[in-house]
Amino acid sequence: MQALVHRMKYQGFHRIGYLLGKRVGDCVAGECPVPIDFIVPVPLHRSKVRERGYNQSVHIARGVAAVTGWRSEPGCIERKRYTPSQTHLNAVEREANVAGAFVVPSSRSSMLAGASVLLVDDIVTTGATMRATALALREAGAQRVVACAIALAR
Repeated sequence: MQALVHRMKYQGFHRIGYLLGKRVGDCVAGECPVPIDFIVPVPLHRSKVRERGYNQSVHIARGVAAVTGWRSEPGCIERKRYTPSQTHLNAVEREANVAGAFVVPSSRSSMLAGASVLLVDDIVTTGATMRATALALREAGAQRVVACAIALAR
């Protein structure tokens, strides 16, 4: 899995994200504890998207959507400030790094009111990014946020 994620994120193989997303979709389609209104991929900062050329979580979300029929809403939340890579940070540093980094555009707030959202990312290590993103979604009106990822780092 580590090799697949590395190729997906750093070597341009974004199709891996779509295929792994379809596998996740197979897992969550009948097992999700709440009805899902839409899927939200964890956003990258626009400078990271320019550098990489894509957001791998968007491709994962598209794969999940292809299997479940739930719509993907990649513009529902934004990373409002650049955050350095969390790869070499400990849990406390990761929390501080992403605190307040995410915002829901005002044009998207109404769609979140009372919604149940499936939040999708590639890897969960400490959960700091998922927590920070989920907090922004909840503050904007989401009733429930269910998090999923293709891998759990240990």
